[in-house]
Amino acid sequence: MNFHRTTLAISAALALVVGGLTPAAQAAPPHSCWSWSDEEDRPFHMECSQVESLADLEVPTTVTELRILNQDESTIAGLERLKDMQQLISVEIYGATNEAVAAAAQLPNLKKLWVTFLPASGVTEATRTALTKMTKLTSLTVQDAGLTDYSWVAAMPLLEEFKANETHSLSKGWVGKTLAFAPIVGVDGRALVPHRPSGAADPQPVYTKLTATSVLPMVAGSNVMVATSDATTGSSLISSDIYVVLVTDVFDTAKSSPLRVNYRTARKGNSDSPFAIVGDELEIPWGSYAQKNFQWFRNAVAVPGATGRTYKLTPADAGKKITAKYTSVEKTSWDKKIVYVPTATLSTEYDLQIPASESAHPAAKLTGTGFVTEKLSVALDPTVFPHAQKTYQWFKDDTTAIKGATGPTFIPDDSLNLKRVHAVVTFVGAHAEPVELISKSVKIDHGNLKSGKPTISGSVRVGSKLTAKPGTVSKQDAKLTYIWLRNGKEIFQQNRSTYTLVPADLGKKISVKTQFTHRYYNTVVTQSTATKTVAPGTLKVSKKPTLSGKKIVGKTVKASSGAYSPIAEKVTYQWQRSGKNIKGATKSGYRVTKADKGKKLTVKVSAIKKGYTTKSSVVTAN
Repeated sequence: MNFHRTTLAISAALALVVGGLTPAAQAAPPHSCWSWSDEEDRPFHMECSQVESLADLEVPTTVTELRILNQDESTIAGLERLKDMQQLISVEIYGATNEAVAAAAQLPNLKKLWVTFLPASGVTEATRTALTKMTKLTSLTVQDAGLTDYSWVAAMPLLEEFKANETHSLSKGWVGKTLAFAPIVGVDGRALVPHRPSGAADPQPVYTKLTATSVLPMVAGSNVMVATSDATTGSSLISSDIYVVLVTDVFDTAKSSPLRVNYRTARKGNSDSPFAIVGDELEIPWGSYAQKNFQWFRNAVAVPGATGRTYKLTPADAGKKITAKYTSVEKTSWDKKIVYVPTATLSTEYDLQIPASESAHPAAKLTGTGFVTEKLSVALDPTVFPHAQKTYQWFKDDTTAIKGATGPTFIPDDSLNLKRVHAVVTFVGAHAEPVELISKSVKIDHGNLKSGKPTISGSVRVGSKLTAKPGTVSKQDAKLTYIWLRNGKEIFQQNRSTYTLVPADLGKKISVKTQFTHRYYNTVVTQSTATKTVAPGTLKVSKKPTLSGKKIVGKTVKASSGAYSPIAEKVTYQWQRSGKNIKGATKSGYRVTKADKGKKLTVKVSAIKKGYTTKSSVVTAN
């Protein structure tokens, strides 16, 4: 293989100068070409630089590989001549036009095509269609084509290798505000998610929350992000490399940062208290932009000589608010033409009066009974970092966070019985680092139910029904049981809200207990005041006694017992003559004697039941 370099010098122009003549215009600089030849000295590969027009080149018909570079990054003219070079199988053009691609599309044997457009031109829809019709193309590279969608590449039947290199400028953005852009669609039809910018020396990425259509810029200045893809889905591709650079100018406004505390004072018992006290040092953290002109203030009065980035707290600061002011230096482009961040005077404060000592620190106070299902609260002095964001987390057994317990109040369930619980309050934005306040812990236990005394209503005599009414209980869903008592002793199996007095209660005093039970509370039993002494019951006559038979000497008169409520246990009879008991006449039947003649004959029927007053009825014989 032979290599030749040919420089087309402007020999004619030189001849004119030697002859004393001046050319009408300055000659264009020459283009330079290199060629590689085969063993028979026939050129097959040709490269030319500084080309203004393809019409200026003489391309041998044996050349199958052609590489041309433009003159001064201008578009190369006359590229439509390519269609006449039917022998070409590889074409590489820097400074290409859409006409060049259209011409290359007519080359019957073209297998490799590399086209670099000037950024201002780009590929038209017709050109993209022409590329997809190059059925023999196995390798395609496009640069600065202005493309955002590469899914059309999958339609090229024999393409094995595809490369793209693009740069897109986005509208200006702002630090911390989402910047949206048109999606870059890969060969597989899916939007590409940009990677972090290449070559970034700062370990902090200049963008966060990268998605396929938006980014969140976090650094001011000229920012770059990169979209890449190796997708080969849905085509004959073996490799695909899409490299898209998205460029934007990002602007920002300097903001002050919370002060940092350098703990210089020894703490009692190696306490990890997060507060600054006298003897500690406050520091203005380094910001995103350069800083100068520091001044510290005590209760808004400048502290003489306190003009550094740090300030050591003195006894004079106890009980005072400490603030600082400083200047944030502007950030510009390298040529000073773009101001990304203007200069600003910033202020920051320690949003808490300086405690004189560690014992004067604020605390997170835990309030509540500590009983299961009863609310616990963590209370804070509202003057402690009032402008900071507060978050809460409750813990069990010192170290285990309780899932979902992230508020200022918490209700422990029975799973926490006998465990210790505490709360941690975290302030974000009070210091450069989060500040944690840890409350004391409380042991969770079953609570104690409370209830008022029950009361009893109803007539206090045998046979009457008494009704108990419970007192108010502290947990409405507690289970209630009644226990009736006779002279202070429990009455067997009497556990309802009502109780009917029985003969055994006669002469006794009745009371009732209410027993409340709850799964999460200790049982409470409360006893009523005792009733007065139980009086005898009263038998009611539901059917009066009657007599049958005539009062005739020698005949028998018979008395019925009658009926009573409640049923009498015994009925007795006593016959009387003129109001006086007849001796031995105590049966229901009586034989009339001569002594009864002319006298009033009656019978006294008495119903008897234990615990009740005897009920007597007198019936007169006819």
